[in-house]
Amino acid sequence: MTEQQCRLCQLINNDHSQDIKHLNKFMLNKKQTSYKIKKRFQEQFADPS
Repeated sequence: MTEQQCRLCQLINNDHSQDIKHLNKFMLNKKQTSYKIKKRFQEQFADPS
């Protein structure tokens, strides 16, 4: 394993962990958004009783 290959590996791993962080954030936002929409929907069409 040359030093350059190691460096490349590190870069790839760093990129990958950044992507995963970004994806987790995105999924969390998506969950929160769908929750908000559901809540608004329930409030709008709530049973009057």
